[in-house]
Amino acid sequence: MKKSVVPAIAGVCGMFMFANAASADFVGLTVELFADNWNTVDAEFPGNLEGIRDVWRVYAHFNDPNDRMTAIGVSLNGIPMTVENVLVDGTTPGTGLYEALFGGAGDGGGPTANTAAGWGLNPTGLTFDTYMTIGNVSGYSPIDDPKTGAPFIFGWGLTPPPLWHVGTDWVIDNAALVTIPPAPYGAPDANGRVLVGQWNVADGEHIQGFANIQWGIAGVQGGGIAEEVFFTSIPTPGALALLGLAGLAGVRRRRS
Repeated sequence: MKKSVVPAIAGVCGMFMFANAASADFVGLTVELFADNWNTVDAEFPGNLEGIRDVWRVYAHFNDPNDRMTAIGVSLNGIPMTVENVLVDGTTPGTGLYEALFGGAGDGGGPTANTAAGWGLNPTGLTFDTYMTIGNVSGYSPIDDPKTGAPFIFGWGLTPPPLWHVGTDWVIDNAALVTIPPAPYGAPDANGRVLVGQWNVADGEHIQGFANIQWGIAGVQGGGIAEEVFFTSIPTPGALALLGLAGLAGVRRRRS
């Protein structure tokens, strides 16, 4: 197994979508290659898809250390979040996502969906599992928030989390992953980043989609909303061509 972290900028892989950084605390999303050429045989219990895999992580960036990300998913305006597993052309569907055994149904809640027993049985598989989160990273036993010491709890709103092992595209249209209580689980790290998702695809495949982000200041449920923020692991100029073809209008924002 070879493990690496590669910034998704400067034509390496993926792209940075800015959300009016001059006037907003939320800056945008980046996609980074967390694990390159990971072989599922390294896991004690391989998931439903075996072989050589790439693991992409998506981060939300903030320019104020007092910001607290509070939700990701469907927006307050009903705009869904979407995630696609695609090939490098940005349109051909990929072969599906890896979802580890003992990772919880859908594993949409990230590491908190994985029990201590599951980690004991399949720590390698769960480290490279597919999940969404707000700041919590695979490999951390979900007891207390490492930033605050407070209990670490997620909720999925109205519907169950997505079943990542089914299909190659997902629409989150009736739920949001939120922190309970609303702060301070989404605090940015020293680089101003909050991890929001990890997707495990076949070697050479990619992820892309649109996310809706909500945040506030410490101790406050929300206040800032960024809607339809595009993210992709496809390297430029492919990502730029995709944006041109789609005629994307960028990010719609409002303050409540």
